[in-house]
Formats: sequence, structure tokens, C-alpha cells
Amino acid sequence: MSTNGPILLVGNPHSTAENIEFVHKQLSNQGSVAFEQLDRILKIKLQKSHFHSLVSGTIQPQSSCHSHPVLVEFFKSLNANGKLLLVEPCLLDTANLELLNAFSNSSLPFHTEHTLNSDLVLAGFINILKLSSTPIPLPLLSEWIKTWNVLESDIEKVTELLTDNLVLVTVAAQKPNYQVGASAKLSFGKKKANTAKETPVVEAKPVKPAVWTVSANDEDDDLLDDDDLLDEEDLVVPPTAPSGDCSTKKKACKDCSCGRAEEEAAEEEAAASGLASNITIVQAKRTVTSSCGSCYLGDAFRCSTCPYLGMPAFKPGEKVVLAGNLLKDDLEI
Repeated sequence: MSTNGPILLVGNPHSTAENIEFVHKQLSNQGSVAFEQLDRILKIKLQKSHFHSLVSGTIQPQSSCHSHPVLVEFFKSLNANGKLLLVEPCLLDTANLELLNAFSNSSLPFHTEHTLNSDLVLAGFINILKLSSTPIPLPLLSEWIKTWNVLESDIEKVTELLTDNLVLVTVAAQKPNYQVGASAKLSFGKKKANTAKETPVVEAKPVKPAVWTVSANDEDDDLLDDDDLLDEEDLVVPPTAPSGDCSTKKKACKDCSCGRAEEEAAEEEAAASGLASNITIVQAKRTVTSSCGSCYLGDAFRCSTCPYLGMPAFKPGEKVVLAGNLLKDDLEI
């Protein structure tokens, strides 16, 4: 990894000072090297967009795993086009992953090569390249199990699950050549102006006629006369109540001449006599002209000023007869 900028070297708590110094000298020829422990990455704030390169997992023992939040912090600390070199033990398959999770130990390997690649992509890295994949021999696996803080009672079971199922993967990745939140102006390829002045040719666009345009000189269109649409029944004027008739009013007029005043007086006299329970009141014979012709059908078909409001339906020409007890109140106090 060649660079001329600052480099972040990430170690693990189980590394010795000699191992850290060995890798530190190798990287110091390529730029200024800063060092940080892996277990402190999520506890501190790394300087954003500062490092040109980041190296993690190269210091012995190479048994550390990188979670997705750690990879996100790595991504933030790199500047645009920064490079990442990562070494991590990975499972060959996920068949025994559930059994490993049962030990409730976050230090145990949990990535496969595929899931490690996915986490790098989700963190924002591009150009991900697997440089090597080396099987882990049993003696080395036994040493790594000690760094994972596995209980003495679980060492045999963990060893059985990881034997021939663990490889050491080296991956290189790169941060895109832009920062988070950066913006760029889009060019839509504007046409270059011609140096020679040319007279623009304007093509006459055909005028599309309006769909509903009616011309006054249109003699071919057959227009209908409105009067031809009316029948003889439509021309008949409905009869109106004669003048001086108070049949459409609530009470009789002062100078009533249609007989309504006498009818109301008879009704009031019958109600006051107390003998109206068996009296049948018949409407006085008077001529009431209906303007709508629907009075006999019932209140649903009558006008608001109909004199038959409140009365039952009847046949045309039939007299409306009401029992006298209808004039009494329903409640007697």
C-alpha cells in the first residue's frame, strides 16, 4: 500500500509491543503513522476525512473481527479516494454460526467472505478486492481461542465447530472520490452557438382547428328549433287559484267569501261543546282548485301551501271526512 499521507494503524489488545513496532516500522516509510486499538474505535471520535490509508488486522495475533459500526467509522476517517487494508478470520459457511452464537461471545468470528463484503459495501466502500484466503491450522486456532475469552468448558466445543471451517481473509477496499454530502452540478450538454450568423428558418406550424368551433356561415349544419322540442302538453298553462280565494292560506280572510270562515267557526263550536267525540265533521262544499294536481296523493306530493296538508290521501273528487275526536288533545289535564 503506497501513500504519502497520514496512515491509521489499528491493533488489538492482545498484540505485543514488538509486533506493533514491527508493523509500525513497515508503514512509517510510506507516511506518518497513527496508532489506535480496535476495541476503542467506537469509544473515541476519529478525525473525519483525515487519513489517506487505514490498516487493521495485520498485527499478530490476527484474530480480531470487524463489526459493521467499526467499518462505518473506518469509512468516515478516510479522506476521498482513501484505501483500506483489512485482515480478518472468516467462516467458510454459516452452518455452525447459530451454534457459535449460543456461546454469547461477541469476539468469536461471525463473518463469512460474503457477509464481510456486504458490510463493506453497506459502509460505503467500493472496489472491494479479496487479496488472499488462508486456512487456519489447528495450533494457531488454539491460540486464537484464548484471545476470544472462551470459557474452559466451551473450548473443546468451539474448537470442534471452527476446525476446517475458518480462513484468514485479506481484503482491500477504497472510499469513493467524493465526500458525504458533496454536490456536483449536472451538465445537460447545451448546444454550442454557431460562430457564423445564419438566418434562422422558421417553419410555419399548421393551425389545428378547434374541435367545438361553430361558424356563423355554416349552412350545412342542421340546427333544431327549440319550439319543435315542445309538446302540446308543455304549452298548457297550469290553472291558478281564483282571486279572493283563501284556500291556500293558514286562516280565512277577514272578508272571506269562499265559505272557509263559516267552516272554521263550525269546527271551533263543535270542539267547545264537548260532544265532538262522535261528531263527524264534513268539509263544507267549496271548490278548491289544485295548481299541481297531486293533492289527493298525500303529504309527500303536496305543496307547502296545500290546504290538504295533514289530511290522509283520497281519491280525486272524494270528500275528506275526519272523526270529531281528532279535534281533541291527546292529553287531558
